[in-house]
Amino acid sequence: MLDPVRDVDVEVLEFAGEQPPPGEGSSVRRHARLAAALAVVLLIGVALGGLAARGSEQQSRRAAAARELSLTAIVVPGGSDAHPEEATAVGTVDLVVVNAGPLALPRVDVGWDDVHQAFLPAGSAPVTLRDLSPGEAGRVELSLVQPCSTPTPAGAGQVPRLDVLARTPDGHQRRAVLDPLGLDAVWAELAAACPVDDPTTTTSVGLVGSSPLGPRGARLRLEFSNPASVDVLIRDVRVSRGTAVSTGQRPATLQVFPHFQADATVDLRIGDCRGALVADDPVQVRYTVASADSPNQRHEVTQVVPDVSFAVGQLVYRACSGR
Repeated sequence: MLDPVRDVDVEVLEFAGEQPPPGEGSSVRRHARLAAALAVVLLIGVALGGLAARGSEQQSRRAAAARELSLTAIVVPGGSDAHPEEATAVGTVDLVVVNAGPLALPRVDVGWDDVHQAFLPAGSAPVTLRDLSPGEAGRVELSLVQPCSTPTPAGAGQVPRLDVLARTPDGHQRRAVLDPLGLDAVWAELAAACPVDDPTTTTSVGLVGSSPLGPRGARLRLEFSNPASVDVLIRDVRVSRGTAVSTGQRPATLQVFPHFQADATVDLRIGDCRGALVADDPVQVRYTVASADSPNQRHEVTQVVPDVSFAVGQLVYRACSGR
């Protein structure tokens, strides 16, 4: 290293004219050399300070990289499926999780957010990825459940998010929440796979009683049961045997509450005994049913009800035998 005092050449300018008194010239030269030495020391200090600053900055960047948790997730196309179960739709989701940070991650645990993780069977644990290098993609398969009935916990109907817990190179556990690309489409498929609470397939009818209306008629009281979770509207109820068709549903629109029963009556008269006796078709109960939420979307239902068939048979016998 340079000796800031010995190795610096300093040129001392002597002014013409008056000379300093004897002994003062050497003093001036000593002061000049000292000033130059101090300047060099100052420059060296600035240079060393810059090197130290750059080293500290690099060390800070390395420390920040060791703390960094930078991840992204993507749904693998065609890697997911869905099927309905009771009150839920269940599927599997195939994803890749990419380490977008500058350093390797020795351990990455991947699961759903707390709300959606709670719908999985007891004991379901996140999937663990190990030694995920920078830029590397790790593949995971996760089960996913969508509740199909209400009420549900807050947030259960929203697209799930990934809850990722990773050990970063600095040795600490850090958490990240990810929105996987393509998961919204998978969530929509799960919703479409939910069991359909269709009142056209769940509503049933039975006979409560029958009372005579003259020699050839009867008033039939029918009970409609609604096991669905929505109100249903029953209209256009008809009981038929051959050419004989009932009339006069009362009430004209029967509303049946969820998991409940309600009655409606119809009148049936036998005008053509031959047609009623030789008809090939069984006694049928027809009606239209609609959800109270969508009253204009009606579906027609046809059912064969043994009790109704027996009551109509008795009516045909009485009307056509003269008894």
